[in-house]
Amino acid sequence: MAMERETRILPAPNETIYVIDEGHHFPEKAIDAFAQSTDPKRLIRIARKARGPLSQLMALLKKAETTHQVILERFDVAVNEAARQEQVILQILSGTKADPGKRERVVSLLLSDDQVTALSAEASLLKTLSALLQDLKELKADADKKVREGELPSPQAATLNMRIGAFNERLEAMAKALEGLSRRCDISGAPLAKWIEIEGVSQRIRVSEISAATSLKPFFQQASSVIITSATLRAMGSFEAFLEHAGLTAASTRTLALPSPFDLPNVATLRVVGGPASSDRTAEHTREVAETVMSHHATSAGTVVLFASHRQMRGVFDLLSPALRAITQCQEDASREELLKRHAERVHAGQPAILMGVQGLSEGLDLPGALCQVVIVAKIPFAPPDGPIEQTRERWLASMGRNYFQEVAVPAAHLKLTQGCGRLIRSEDDTGEIVIVDRRLTETRYGKSMMQALPPYGRGKAA
Repeated sequence: MAMERETRILPAPNETIYVIDEGHHFPEKAIDAFAQSTDPKRLIRIARKARGPLSQLMALLKKAETTHQVILERFDVAVNEAARQEQVILQILSGTKADPGKRERVVSLLLSDDQVTALSAEASLLKTLSALLQDLKELKADADKKVREGELPSPQAATLNMRIGAFNERLEAMAKALEGLSRRCDISGAPLAKWIEIEGVSQRIRVSEISAATSLKPFFQQASSVIITSATLRAMGSFEAFLEHAGLTAASTRTLALPSPFDLPNVATLRVVGGPASSDRTAEHTREVAETVMSHHATSAGTVVLFASHRQMRGVFDLLSPALRAITQCQEDASREELLKRHAERVHAGQPAILMGVQGLSEGLDLPGALCQVVIVAKIPFAPPDGPIEQTRERWLASMGRNYFQEVAVPAAHLKLTQGCGRLIRSEDDTGEIVIVDRRLTETRYGKSMMQALPPYGRGKAA
């Protein structure tokens, strides 16, 4: 135990107090970290470069011919399984509009039960993959030992192990993904989301839990203490949504909400303008946002305009006057660093500057003083409902008679809205205006609840 403590990078969990800042991201980051993913095409490509080195290493280690043959047979079984998966994926995609290799953005296709069955592997094959992983582990340990004892040249072993290690990493990912496909739910009974993810020529099989509760439970149980901080841990004025998503309970968790250190009612004004940003009036709403930018942008300082989609951002930009387009930057025009540099140069020269962006500008953007005196939010930032995790979560809640929109979508959108509004006041000397172009905040029950739960900005006259 003493030696283990000496070689640890961090103390044991029960001897550690963890402080997690920006903690509102913690559950989603955990879900992503524990998700399984395999890319059959990439595994096959790496396997072509690993089979020869694997055979060479076994020869150098003087493995028996039967052992040599068994391991290579298992290797070929794994590669054949990846090839089978690749063909099943192509068959699935042939019945959709997805076009592998011609997509710039990530496309996710939730799998049906029949498609999951087609991609799944027999139990005997999973045992073969497990045996091969153990073979590779033992070969590496044997090679490392012989290098230490001077029986195997270190450079040669390192070169072979590099190729084999790359394959081993992909093999382990495939085994975990296949094991995930074989499970219907996590230990809490919640279903697993299973989908194909397409990005360029890459086609990945992905399996994920829909809540971080199960994965984070051991962490919370083992840690001495965990302190989670964020300006937006509460949604709709309550910690309830965060606690449930993280697998915590009000009974076992101490919560504390502190008031803003800024005099928000007197230094910032929030107003709602335009009509409702509903799906049946997209073009009209885009015009309303463009008109709002033209009428409410700061005339000698910085303005930040936040959107829920790149498409609407570009649509609004195209509707601006030539003079406004000349002082406006969109998030995708350059790197974040370059955008902020250009923005600051204009403002410091006493000129107006407009910065347009999506979620990436809603958080972590610090533009104090004249750099940001107006924040315009195009609409309530509801997450797209077509993500595989979201779809699976919605169906599961519906099966229990629960309301996904009220329990998940509204609190999540409120958090994002709070973050977006928070771009305005960054220091005690800041003042400015927040304009939200979405009448749903004043005309719907959930919208009114969102407005009530926002920080206590002064309320401007609606237009």
